[in-house]
Amino acid sequence: MKAIESPYRHSIVRDGCTLCHDIQERVDEKKTTIKSSVFQKEGVVYLGILPEDKEYQIDATVSDGFGISCEPKNAVITPKELRKKPEEAYQLKWISDVRIEKIKKSLFAEAVISWATNVPATSEVEYGTAKKHTNRFTSGDIYTKKHLVTLNRLRHKRKYRYRIISRDISGNILQSKEYILDTSNAFTGTGETMSEDRADHPSINNMQAFKIKGRGVYLEISANKPVKFSIGLKEVKEKNDGQCYGSPATRYSTINACLKCHPQDSSHPVGVRSGRPGIVVPDDVATIEKGLITCTTCHYPHGGENLYFARMDFKKNMCAKCHVGYFK
Repeated sequence: MKAIESPYRHSIVRDGCTLCHDIQERVDEKKTTIKSSVFQKEGVVYLGILPEDKEYQIDATVSDGFGISCEPKNAVITPKELRKKPEEAYQLKWISDVRIEKIKKSLFAEAVISWATNVPATSEVEYGTAKKHTNRFTSGDIYTKKHLVTLNRLRHKRKYRYRIISRDISGNILQSKEYILDTSNAFTGTGETMSEDRADHPSINNMQAFKIKGRGVYLEISANKPVKFSIGLKEVKEKNDGQCYGSPATRYSTINACLKCHPQDSSHPVGVRSGRPGIVVPDDVATIEKGLITCTTCHYPHGGENLYFARMDFKKNMCAKCHVGYFK
């Protein structure tokens, strides 16, 4: 603050700011955190139906199969300003290329299954060892075109029956035929999995929010390798209702705050307007509410170059500014 370097400085400048100011100008209220349970290079995350006129901050991070995370990437959005996309552009028509990418054997068996859809859709798998599919994996409201799902805690030397289910943004559902997964032998395919080079640190390539009428706000996000996304959403709330940083209403910050320490009769009258002959308040003099005189009309609130923090030489020039013929 400039007043700190001034020859005359108000005693509250360093430690007493809260006497006059609300120093928290903005408050970020955390709304929700969305975490993906599947590895993907690109996808669409549903942020919800958000009020059009509010402002939100998005904080995104990604982590790879080794648990390495990237630096957070941030963006601030206002729903009413977002680009609209047609719902028809996200209609699910087919599921293809269902395959087993990997079977890993440890205390339990683990299987990685991949497939593709024509538009971003959810990643869901129903599976079980009997005729009924007793287990279900779902990605929630995370949508992608290239799906990569890991099924954990499978029994060794067992055959599992499974089928793929994907749901698009509009709620349309497609279901694949039934497939067989055998955990008898470890297996690694040639497709893309999350077990890539550890030295290739994950990073976010791009993220952009959009909205679909009647559906809400979505976030498109892509990375340099298959990762899991973590999306934080905060509503940004303004706390400043005054004319400067952290100030309350103008009359309070220019009169009432001063009167906490200084009596009303210690200087020039305040809270009044010029109504007497021989008094003219120029346009360049600091007043409020159509010429209402305040403490800051004559004094800088934080400090200044002159004694008593006067805006100019108070013995002569300042009084003559308004009082016509003051020294005649």
